[in-house]
Amino acid sequence: MEDKIQLKQQIERIAYYESLLERLQRAVFDGGESPDAVCSIAQALGAYYESDTWKEDFAADEAGLLPPELRRGVLSEDGIYNALEAYREAKSIRNGGEHDSMKVILCGKGGSGKSTLATLLARACAARGKEVLVIDSDESNFGLHRQLGMELPEDFTHYFGHKKGIFQDGAADVFAGGWHLEDIPSDYCTRDGSIRLMAIGKIAEAGEGCACAMGVLAKTFLEHLLLRENEVVIVDTEAGVEHFGRGVDQFADVILMVADPSYESIRLSEKICQMGESFSKPVYIVLNRVNDQQFDWMKAHLKHPDAVIAGVPMDDDVFLAGMKGERIEKELPGIADILERMRHS
Repeated sequence: MEDKIQLKQQIERIAYYESLLERLQRAVFDGGESPDAVCSIAQALGAYYESDTWKEDFAADEAGLLPPELRRGVLSEDGIYNALEAYREAKSIRNGGEHDSMKVILCGKGGSGKSTLATLLARACAARGKEVLVIDSDESNFGLHRQLGMELPEDFTHYFGHKKGIFQDGAADVFAGGWHLEDIPSDYCTRDGSIRLMAIGKIAEAGEGCACAMGVLAKTFLEHLLLRENEVVIVDTEAGVEHFGRGVDQFADVILMVADPSYESIRLSEKICQMGESFSKPVYIVLNRVNDQQFDWMKAHLKHPDAVIAGVPMDDDVFLAGMKGERIEKELPGIADILERMRHS
């Protein structure tokens, strides 16, 4: 009985994504859909194609479990890949080779300045007319919202009844069909102008357990988050590479490795470039809090020097504001370089 229910769900899911594929193909070649609608369709298809769910549906097809009359072009690797590539090419031509919506993940070692850089990028994107969502996915950092000058929203894990609810069967169904920025419940999102902030979850008490649920939620949310034109998501992750192990980064468009002048950052950049490649995601390195001499030395000693896209200098005002937990307003040299490179990634 359970197998029949699962097969029925697979057939309904495949039929749904097949309809999206056909809409995308028509939109690319014939038009008839708004840019926002086409963008959402492409993101939903891309997330499905990169998910374990697609692999399960593909395996069911290979095993001959699906009815022969079911249209299943969406299970053809060439079919869905070619449709997405055609969409990206058409969008790139329309935008002059630029990307106007994207999901960006910031990573690096602890203390490298990820949260500060996330704040600086969010401010710069907003100043350029973007709608910005900053996602705090670091379960132990309580400073990002202060640098943004915003209230810390309620943990998104509480939407599911705290951490245990995330692992319950059907928990991910709440994201079915995808979410847009305006679908985020107001209790779990604070706003300042065109910048929104949400926090995946925090470890608040000793002995409450690990942060695995936060990783699962961050991955699932990013997978189902659909961006419209001119929307940018900036994800501030926990220190290290655990988020790669959880698969969060596979749903990013760009990965920014934030490297301060330290041996640990140089070594970590090698690992992050390798992991990003395994997800087929572009990894760019930002050398943070560096002077010209440090920038040149670090770039010369990195294994992937071509991945370096900017150097952001040490700034006493920004550093002091970060220590005090105060709002940061400045745009530092190097930020514009980062945005320009990401636009053409």
